[in-house]
This record gives sequence, C-alpha cells and structure tokens, in this order.
Amino acid sequence: MSQYRNHLIETINSLDKAEHKTFTGLLNLADNGEYRHILEAFDVGDVYEFNIRHFEKSNDQNLQRLVYLYKEIAKIKNQLVNLNSIKGVELGFKINDHNAE
Repeated sequence: MSQYRNHLIETINSLDKAEHKTFTGLLNLADNGEYRHILEAFDVGDVYEFNIRHFEKSNDQNLQRLVYLYKEIAKIKNQLVNLNSIKGVELGFKINDHNAE
C-alpha cells in the first residue's frame, strides 16, 4: 500500500474519531441545557442510543452548529471512503456505524 493511501486511511480514521467526539460534546451540552429534562428521565445504567436526528430541531444555536459540524465531518469522511474505494477492513471502524445523512 502506498504512503499516500496509508495517510489517507489515517485521516479518515481521525475524522471518525472527530465525528464521535463532536457527538459526545453535543450530547454533554444538551444534557446540561435544552435537553436536560429529557435526559434526567434516564436512570444510571439505562441504555438509549441517541443519534444526530434527535438534536436537529434544537433551539440552542450551539447545538445547531454542532449538528452541522457532525454532519459535515460524516459527509466528508464518507466521500473520502467512497472516492478512494476504501474497504472496511482497512479502517478502524465499521463503515455503516454512523447515523448522519
């Protein structure tokens, strides 16, 4: 594999981490703001899978910007994977494990 492709794959893996960190930051911000009442309904140990769609209608401008950033990262990551015919086995994540459109 060429050095260029290796660096491209590293970059895509970094974008995946950034996507997840952005979502975690968004979720933490929502938990302490606009969505506090919803998230307080869960008990310790409860499991619920939030996705970006849960926050698309937020009135919080900060959350709106993070939703936008999350979607842009996911879009560019997917474009790089598709444009370069990157296979799932080459990456550090599952190609279909995100919820952005």
